[in-house]
Amino acid sequence: MRKIVLAVIAGLLLVSFSVMAEKPEAPISQGDFAVLLASSLNRPAPNGGWTAANASTFLSSLNITPTNGAWSPAATLKEGDLAHILRVLGLNFYSTAPDDVVTWARAESVIARFRDYFRSFNLQARSLDNKTTTHIFTGIGGTEAGAPAPASPSTP
Repeated sequence: MRKIVLAVIAGLLLVSFSVMAEKPEAPISQGDFAVLLASSLNRPAPNGGWTAANASTFLSSLNITPTNGAWSPAATLKEGDLAHILRVLGLNFYSTAPDDVVTWARAESVIARFRDYFRSFNLQARSLDNKTTTHIFTGIGGTEAGAPAPASPSTP
């Protein structure tokens, strides 16, 4: 009798988890995609983990936003926004149907496909004008620390 009760409880738990899980064909919100993207970048999660609010704020600080320039966590992610976000990240990605809704399956497959690229993406080389910088930060003191200024290309 005890084994039957445990089997029934385990079955009910399994059913409850599958009901709560997102269906692959369900549309994904911009906030949920921001969480997926932020968690796949080479950055530790903040205290409490990634949420739609802190993930979209983090990505906005790197100028990684949907086409309109701001994250709307409750809005549905469109293919045009997905393509724009991936192009900002340096991927050659375009959409033939920019108004189509992105599903959970599509979003997770894109994240999985480029996971290695996202993990090696250099967050510190991003600048506010949305271009990569040419400065290499070595961690060694600069002119503020008393080091000599670098030589000018025009002055030997």
